[in-house]
Amino acid sequence: MRNDFAAIIISHKRPECSTYRVLRECGYTGKVFVVIDDGDPSKEDYQERYGDSLRVFHKEVNFDIGDNFDGPNSIATFSRNYCWTVAEDEGLNAFLMLDDDLEQMSYRYVKDGHLKGKKAQNLDWLFENVYDWLMGSNMGCISFGNAMDYIGGAERLNRAKRSVMNAFFFKAERRFEFCGRYSEDVISPLIQNKTGNCMLGHTGVQAQFDVWTAGKPTEDGGCQSAYKDNSSFTLRFYNILWNPDCVYLKYNGAEWIAITQERYAYPMIISERHRK
Repeated sequence: MRNDFAAIIISHKRPECSTYRVLRECGYTGKVFVVIDDGDPSKEDYQERYGDSLRVFHKEVNFDIGDNFDGPNSIATFSRNYCWTVAEDEGLNAFLMLDDDLEQMSYRYVKDGHLKGKKAQNLDWLFENVYDWLMGSNMGCISFGNAMDYIGGAERLNRAKRSVMNAFFFKAERRFEFCGRYSEDVISPLIQNKTGNCMLGHTGVQAQFDVWTAGKPTEDGGCQSAYKDNSSFTLRFYNILWNPDCVYLKYNGAEWIAITQERYAYPMIISERHRK
């Protein structure tokens, strides 16, 4: 695997870090860095497991957090912003930012009219090709599919999607600031897409995270304590603060969810017939 690329995993109180294991099981042999903050009570366990691959930082609110509350600060925005520093320090041209609850990487395809999946076992090959495509384009980020992208079956496959989240394959030179106490992984890429730093999702590859596994209780660690202490309305309303022109909230009977209206969110090519 090339030396100017790495997978960077943001983690908190999950030293077993399923993402690290899944990457290796699926054939990735390149650099991996695990990012935690210096207040993590599991820091010694992380150090024992990951050694020189561990990167520890101190949380500072040096970004737009979106409120004037005193906390909580058990959120991912700090770690996401620190990943750019890791990329700069390590001389990376591109990196894959991942949460720490990855369960599987798989290829999705259609066979006999049905949507199928196969576990990825050659991630070096996949990442090399994504790297080449990204660096040869004017894109800032490529993302992989998550569970919701496949609702609807075969017809949903290989539709380029403008929303990106969970697994971010970033071009390092396109550094930007994640913002928001919550929903930063939705808010910030949406802002970037709206303002010219184009990001696209590729559903031919699925990154399956624990948080999207239906019926499975999400493990402790990560941002779970902050999520449990706040209502779904509070968590999702941060989307409205940054993107009131294209996001609204909807109650589905169990919780509030944020809906992005793509026709208002992303720049579009105007037909030549409107040229004056």
